[in-house]
Amino acid sequence: MNAGVYRKASFSIQNFSCRDYIDNSEQPLQMIKNGLLEQFRLSVLLIDLQIIFVNTMKSQATLMFFKATEMRKIIHSSIDKEIP
Repeated sequence: MNAGVYRKASFSIQNFSCRDYIDNSEQPLQMIKNGLLEQFRLSVLLIDLQIIFVNTMKSQATLMFFKATEMRKIIHSSIDKEIP
């Protein structure tokens, strides 16, 4: 990668201008596209992980509810047995 390409690749996206690429290769633009695509992929991965976390928590809550229901049934059945 030559110094001109590196210099053009190092500017911020806020200063983006198509004229910067007229006299040089498409490599810096491709680097920005790849960076944005990678950022998008990471965002999607983060959303997927959040969904998995929420589903796991819902599963845990459901499991705890069923365990509590079973415990309540056991307690009620033992109380019913003790009462004449």
